[in-house]
Amino acid sequence: DPARPGALAVSPAIGAFTAGAAIGLILAMVLLWLKVLPRSFADGEPMLDFEREQMEQELRERNASPEEFAQLPPVATKGQIRREILLESLFVAIPVVLAIAAVWTVSATGVGEAWSGLLHEQRWLSGLLGSIFGAMVAAGLIWITRIVATLALGRVAMGQGDTHLMVAIGAVLGAGPSVLVFFAAPFCGLVIGVYKWFAKGARELPYGPYLSLAAAATILLYRYVEAYFRPHVEVIGELLRLSSGN
Repeated sequence: DPARPGALAVSPAIGAFTAGAAIGLILAMVLLWLKVLPRSFADGEPMLDFEREQMEQELRERNASPEEFAQLPPVATKGQIRREILLESLFVAIPVVLAIAAVWTVSATGVGEAWSGLLHEQRWLSGLLGSIFGAMVAAGLIWITRIVATLALGRVAMGQGDTHLMVAIGAVLGAGPSVLVFFAAPFCGLVIGVYKWFAKGARELPYGPYLSLAAAATILLYRYVEAYFRPHVEVIGELLRLSSGN
């Protein structure tokens, strides 16, 4: 049932956006494989502070050799980190551009009617695109946060492991629930984060465990959250349609 809370079925516009983005992602990966696009952090991504401290502590506890310490990921300057993260921006830009082009093609040409009919008849395709859209939205939230925060701070703000985890969450739960997971995760880690800040002076936490906790809570509670916000979203959508019609 496409109207059921958490359903993965997509509208023609969202389906076109997803299909274009998926093609763009494949193209970007091929260009990366062919080395047309340079790979970011080719020599290894700098560790987050808490990761490096943990690794150095483990090495000290087992009396590691200087060679093992030297194998830790390199320390990079803020300028170097910002340049590397801009390479990721180029990678992300390719699927975004093709997604926008796909939406324009469906809405501004005669392809739109045939595309709508295809999604209506082939529900599996609509569900598949909905799953892919959820994965892209979930990963995009983490990746955009990673890029923007890294550019602002001059240090790697989030690891790519969080992006991979959100791909799985978004593919299973869909776009709406994955957005809720992203914004609920900080609250899941707030208590532990405040404790570590005051007790140990730690300023960074692994985000993955709290994404997982937020995903579990979303699975149990999303239908109630969606039922509360749906009327408000529908009113906003109707106002946008009326304004665009005028």
